[in-house]
Amino acid sequence: MTRRIKVGGVLVAAALGLLILSLAALPQGTKANDGLEYQVGTSAWVDPQGNPPVVNYKWELPDMDSYDEGIQYCAYIPTDLNNNMICDADDEPLIPGMQMYPNINNDPEARQIEYWLAADDPNGLADIAAAWVEVWHPNGDFKYQVDLLPVDCGEIGWYDDSQSPAVIEIHEPLLAAIDTDQMTYDEAEDLIIRCYKNEKLVFKGIEVIHQHQPPGLYLVQAYAQDYGPSLSEPLENLFEVGTILYLNKDFGTIDWGEIKPGIQRWVSGDEDMNTPGKPTLKNGGNVGLFIGLHFSVLEKVAPTPDPSKIINEFDARLMGQTIDPIFASQWVWFDQVQLPPCTPKQLDVSIHPPLKLPPGTYEGTLDVVASPVLP
Repeated sequence: MTRRIKVGGVLVAAALGLLILSLAALPQGTKANDGLEYQVGTSAWVDPQGNPPVVNYKWELPDMDSYDEGIQYCAYIPTDLNNNMICDADDEPLIPGMQMYPNINNDPEARQIEYWLAADDPNGLADIAAAWVEVWHPNGDFKYQVDLLPVDCGEIGWYDDSQSPAVIEIHEPLLAAIDTDQMTYDEAEDLIIRCYKNEKLVFKGIEVIHQHQPPGLYLVQAYAQDYGPSLSEPLENLFEVGTILYLNKDFGTIDWGEIKPGIQRWVSGDEDMNTPGKPTLKNGGNVGLFIGLHFSVLEKVAPTPDPSKIINEFDARLMGQTIDPIFASQWVWFDQVQLPPCTPKQLDVSIHPPLKLPPGTYEGTLDVVASPVLP
């Protein structure tokens, strides 16, 4: 039914149940057309179970400066080796993907790594209850789970659509993801916009990669869960931990002290890196190391030097393997054992002074080398 109403001297028609538009409020000469007012239907389907969340993006970022507090996305001395106008955000910028090396000896600390993900939920973001990543060693063994916390959109970027065109700024965490080929510029901008429009939640968490972590590709599986609880499908990617080789020792000399001609004498080590009189070796890298030794002759240097008077026979013992004898200028390797990462091991060495050796001070050198493979 339509009622005709006179408003301000102008005759208009309005459908009952709709708001009446007063044309008297319009400027003179304005014509009222259709399109100023609509009524649309609304509906919803109630499902107590709902649908699971969806993880849309994920990326990992190493701390590029462990001496500075917090996660740094750029090294103390910035580089841009891949020439993309972004500070290099991993240790091998010329290789696609994210690569990192543990800190040798965990110095100044175990190297931190940030885990990020972005997710949405068909039932609404308020239904996302938790997010986490599961990390797996290169051999397939489980490493750890990292529980992630939601972050403010301002951490990843800035979006302002009150201007024309809208303003989008990409902040360091997403620039680093772009630099390491874990995201494109378009994906980063899309994530920022949807975050500000409350269409996606962004999460992050921090863990560490210790010095002893084996090199290789680490699998990361990202999950989100709602209050159902319904679990998302995992979103997966890989990052690489590189090989580091480093040997620590706690001794600068081997001093057999007073010895007698014809009598073997040992200097025994221990597993304490703070006792230089008791030789200790420690693998500061992340792969097993074979240890090699090379003794020079000990020559008589005092009180009267005499290079013809020498000691040239030795023994050595490491982790249950004994090499006997070892002659001066001969390279030998402990080929039955490998020095494991992180664990100090004692090195025992002996000397065989020959009979009729004249008294005096004898000096020489010992070379200790390490290799992940036998020469």
